[in-house]
Parts: sequence; C-alpha cells; structure tokens
Amino acid sequence: MGIRGYGVTKDTNLLSPALDAINVADDRFGEIKMALDSQQYDPTQLEDLRKVYKEYMDYVLEMKRVADLDSMQRFKEMMKEDRGLQVFMKWIEKGVPIIEYEKALKAQANIEYQSAVNNNLYLQVFILLIGLPTLGYIIYKVQSDDRQRLSLLVKLEENNRRYIFNPGTEVAVTDPEHVIGNSIVNLQQASEFIENISEGKYTAQWTGLCEANQELNKTSLAGRLTNMRAQLEQMKREEERRLDQ
Repeated sequence: MGIRGYGVTKDTNLLSPALDAINVADDRFGEIKMALDSQQYDPTQLEDLRKVYKEYMDYVLEMKRVADLDSMQRFKEMMKEDRGLQVFMKWIEKGVPIIEYEKALKAQANIEYQSAVNNNLYLQVFILLIGLPTLGYIIYKVQSDDRQRLSLLVKLEENNRRYIFNPGTEVAVTDPEHVIGNSIVNLQQASEFIENISEGKYTAQWTGLCEANQELNKTSLAGRLTNMRAQLEQMKREEERRLDQ
C-alpha cells in the first residue's frame, strides 16, 4: 500500500512503513527461526518464504526507483503484477503448517496435562492408603500441585491473550478444560481466517473481535490478520477501479 501511494503522490510518509519493514526483515526472520528452533520445528521451511520476501523487497525498491523517474507506465505495469499477493500465498503455504504444528503441540500439552492430573490422583490415593501418618504430607502435596497447575493455567491464558486474541473479559482460570479448549479454538479460528483470506473471502470476521476490545488486539494475531484482510480488500478495490478506468 505504501509504495502504491508513494508512486501516485510522492509523499515519503506513505513509503516509511515499507522501508521500515525492509530494514527489520532480517531481524524478524531471525526471531521466528529462534522461536521455531525452541519448539523443535524445522526452521528451514522458512527459507523459501525468506527468499520470496527478499525478492519482493527488492521489487518494492525497484518500484520506488521507477516512481522517482516518473516512469508511470512502467510503474503501473509493475503494480499489476501484484507481487505482494505472491508473498502472501507463500506465507499461506508455509504459515498454515506452522499453525497446525502449534495446534498439535497444544493438543499434546492437553494430553500430558490430563495424564499428569490422573497420575497425581493415583499417587494421592496410594499414599492415603498407607496410613494416617502420611496425611500431613498428602495435604501439602495437593496444595503444592494445585498452585503449580494454577500458575501454568495463568501463563497459558496470558499468552493466549497476548499473542492470539484478547476478548477483554476478566481472566478466569479455575477451569483447565476451558482455558485449554479456548486456546485450541483460537488457533482453529486463525487457521480458518487465513484460509478464507487466501480464497479471496474478504468478508471473513474474527469471532469476538469488536470495537470494545480492538485496542487490546492491536498486536495480537487476531488484530494483525484483521488489518491484513482490510488492506488486501482495499488493494483489490483499488485494482478493480484502475482496471475499470
């Protein structure tokens, strides 16, 4: 959007976001690679995306050079190639498997959590059967485990709200199944949202995202996907207007 606006108006303020994105691209890809490494996901899957993104950044800079030369016919031809869509489709190709991998990790975490809860219950019953002298130890163990589980649930809910979607409601972590289930639902909704956009369904909405919690989701996945959908929809309308002229 920035390079298109710059080509028409020569307003450098419109170009700043694109140039800023180019300057931090390597750092962002490095951060993503480190995050994937920590989760044992093959980071080489990002190399194709990095290559396509680098080619697109070079293309944007070339469009700026053409605009500076006032070669508007060439500039229009470059816009019609819609290289940004190619980058987005490459993200769909590489990003959706990452989201599915995250969903699998969440599901596995849920299984392990339930297994830990069941094992803990069995242990408590076994100790109780040993005799009354161990009652004090059992009480201590239960309280300690409850605090640890509560701490894990609080962290999970906080991460869900920070990185995926913040409904703006009061944080309640008394129900483990609700917290974990909500996390899985949010990831499923993100996957469906991206799939709709990739199919050109720009009317897709993030369920629960509204004016009341919009500010809370400026940097969350829900907010970023919604902004991206709006930008793509605007680009499509502009292209249709140009083609009609």
